[in-house]
Amino acid sequence: MSQMMQKKMVSTRTWKGTGDKAGDYVDCDTFQAGEFISRDRLAVIESRHNDWALLHVYNSSNGGLLTSVELVVDGHNKSQPTLISPCCNGVFAVAFSQSSTVKLFDSETIKEKTSFRALSCARTCLWDGDLLLLASDSGRFSWYSGDGILVREICGAPKDTITRLEWDIAHTSLWVCGLTSLHYITIQNLVQEDASESKNQSLVINDSIKFHEVTCCGVDISSDGALVASGDFAGNVMVWSASGGHAPIHTVKVGTSVRCVVWSSVCDVLVGCLDGLCWRWSITGDKQKKVLFALQAGIVQMKWSLSHQHVAAGTTDGTLAVFRVEEKDEFSRPVAVFFAHCPQPDLKDARFGQLDKQ
Repeated sequence: MSQMMQKKMVSTRTWKGTGDKAGDYVDCDTFQAGEFISRDRLAVIESRHNDWALLHVYNSSNGGLLTSVELVVDGHNKSQPTLISPCCNGVFAVAFSQSSTVKLFDSETIKEKTSFRALSCARTCLWDGDLLLLASDSGRFSWYSGDGILVREICGAPKDTITRLEWDIAHTSLWVCGLTSLHYITIQNLVQEDASESKNQSLVINDSIKFHEVTCCGVDISSDGALVASGDFAGNVMVWSASGGHAPIHTVKVGTSVRCVVWSSVCDVLVGCLDGLCWRWSITGDKQKKVLFALQAGIVQMKWSLSHQHVAAGTTDGTLAVFRVEEKDEFSRPVAVFFAHCPQPDLKDARFGQLDKQ
């Protein structure tokens, strides 16, 4: 897995855009994806003004632009490309969200060889010999020939937003990366003498790493450095060993979106949620969780004082509340409340602020 996760440092050169005027970029112009189609040529997709796209080919040794092709789907130039594949036997693929269209290009002439509609939209692909393997978010693997014919299809793959495929053993085992998961998959032949038909093959998920469901939003390390706590928008709170292992050792669900976590002791975690509740979860004994206090807006950050006698909580409406620890680790009423930061109504991300950056 470590080899798969490594990035290739290709060059320190900077390529400029190809707009009609020098420096005519706006914030919605992006270089979306790129792949080497030969040892000295780099193909890059550029999205312009969120409504049309170009395929550029650059000389990777000096950064010079060799050619540009406008990407058109179904007669419309407002194309939305989702991926560009590596080159295989002189052919590379570009996929689009419109009608799940896939176009195959000649890597030498940059001319379109064929175009076909896949069964579903894909964000990543992989060459399996001469076949193009596309992975859908619905758990379907589809193999297409160089002329766009569906050769094989197998269901049972992970259902996630699939962002990357990488062979471990060619044609047999591969890593499948999603936004919320990582899987190791083996393609098995159920009938060895006739492995060409999809009904005689299956996908076996050998190992999965899937814990946080949506956006890990809080993390804190215990005072003894032994444990790490984290939370996510699906309401999951997890405790991990800081010494290693890819599975959490304690889990709980608080029922609403978690925005921050902070250790109260080596056994208790405070969990701040976007509904304004602060939970205390004990990871020992009966592992109970209880509400410590409630604020009128989402809790986005909490900080302990150096004496560990006070905790401050900041919320999405700009309130900063300070609580004092009483007997039996109960919390007092707020000893101080400040309307410290007034969110601006036109800021789209105001509800995601935190004490460090508000």
